Amino acid sequence: YSGKKFSKKIKLDKYYFPYFENYLKLENQNNYTFRNKEVLISDPIIIPHGFNLTIKDGSQLRFAENSYILLLGGKIHFNGTKDNPITLMGLNDNLYWKGIHIIHNKKDLSLVRNVNFKNLNFHESKYNLTGGINFYMGKVDFNNVSINNCISEDCLNIVKSEANLNNVSIIKTSSDAIDFDFSKGNLENLYIKDSGGDALDFSGSDFLIDNATIINANDKGISNGEASTLRLKSINISESK
Repeated sequence: YSGKKFSKKIKLDKYYFPYFENYLKLENQNNYTFRNKEVLISDPIIIPHGFNLTIKDGSQLRFAENSYILLLGGKIHFNGTKDNPITLMGLNDNLYWKGIHIIHNKKDLSLVRNVNFKNLNFHESKYNLTGGINFYMGKVDFNNVSINNCISEDCLNIVKSEANLNNVSIIKTSSDAIDFDFSKGNLENLYIKDSGGDALDFSGSDFLIDNATIINANDKGISNGEASTLRLKSINISESK
């Protein structure tokens, strides 16, 4: 309940969340999905604790400047295909929106497959996740994902998680492209170009990076900091300051 604190978790009916039912439908007991594949979103979408969110292949979601998705205690399945990818972007090519913020339960696994993200900013909240796309705890699996044009503090921010990223492309960020904090996993087939800060920034993390191309990082191509352990194979970094 917004603005209140409780001593234990409570289940809230979906109608406590403004505009919630305008966009989503309950597909089964604990999984929401969008009512349509082409949606204009003008409000924040907050998924309550214990519920998940699925986006189906071929969906095109356009977000207003102050809209975002915040999921509290659940997971996402963004299930695009190569022929029918998912696109999440601003209402137009010049408008930024406030991104994706996922607070997992500890054992949750979020899947993001064949998805294009465009024009990301971030949503300021008590969770202090300042990336355009954020994951906290749980497991994250990206496959064939492109992210273009981020003005958030980090484009992709993964915290206290296990992450496997394969075929991920990130182009044009105002700060770090990917920031890993206290996480572990595997990164394979990465392409990062025109990052305003570090292309890859690690703190207290443990990763294998296999086949990465990094071009024009305005700070470090790879920052191995704060007691991180990295194993690198087939890395090509050019024009890094």
